[in-house]
Amino acid sequence: MKSCPGCEYLVPAAWDACHRCGEPLRDAEPIRPVVTAAATRIATRRVDLRPLLDGRALPSADRARPAHDSRPLRSTRPAHGRGWSTHDDDDDAEGWRPKYRRIPFIGPIAVLVVIASIVVGWQRFFHPAVPAPLKAWVDHGAGVDFAPSDASFRVRLPSSPTVETVRVTVAAGIEGIAHVATSFAGDFEVDVVWFAVPDGTLDVAGSDPLTTAGGLAGRAGGFRVVVPEATHHAKWPALDAEIEHRGHDGDALVVVRGSEIYAVVISGPHDVTTAYAHLRRVFEVH
Repeated sequence: MKSCPGCEYLVPAAWDACHRCGEPLRDAEPIRPVVTAAATRIATRRVDLRPLLDGRALPSADRARPAHDSRPLRSTRPAHGRGWSTHDDDDDAEGWRPKYRRIPFIGPIAVLVVIASIVVGWQRFFHPAVPAPLKAWVDHGAGVDFAPSDASFRVRLPSSPTVETVRVTVAAGIEGIAHVATSFAGDFEVDVVWFAVPDGTLDVAGSDPLTTAGGLAGRAGGFRVVVPEATHHAKWPALDAEIEHRGHDGDALVVVRGSEIYAVVISGPHDVTTAYAHLRRVFEVH
């Protein structure tokens, strides 16, 4: 290389003139390389990079290996669902003990919470909570047994009932005598209605005996059948109905035993579905 005397650029030694400024290079002297002494090496700990090259992990700073320990380090990457790490002092001489990673608990706990929520929601939907005034009667069997001597039924009511007699029209120009027993638990009312009708009253052509019996029981007990459904209670045909009773929603079971009609009714300001199921269990028609 030469230094151009005109522009002082480094140019190849073979040029006769500078291609940049046109200056002749006949008198330009070649530049000789400068040789300097080698830098002094500073003594440091040599890091062994071989474990990195063959896929092994270096030991962590807080777990220094003994100088005499020549066993290899295992990879900390998971293999087939396992997590491996460096060996401990109590490892067996043949190899490494597998150390399983801790299972995260957030996932299973979240699943359990979801399942519990579904179960609770299912229970509340199909088995609503019992209103507080009825809990002793439903959950603990409190109350009184009621079984009139002139009737063929037995029932357990939440409190001692008051019994009254009412007149009810059972057919055109025909009236009957019905008995109504009323039991209260707070704002909730449980009634029992029973009476007999003349033979053939429920067998009118073109009418359903259970629907007729439900209408007659409603007249006597002061309730109106809203959603009827035919069913059985023990061996007797019956009508399971959602009703309106004294300004509240409720449920009623009307049982037909020959020419006799028996009904149990429950209503109140809150859902009585679970309490009604209990009322059906404690109502027996002989």
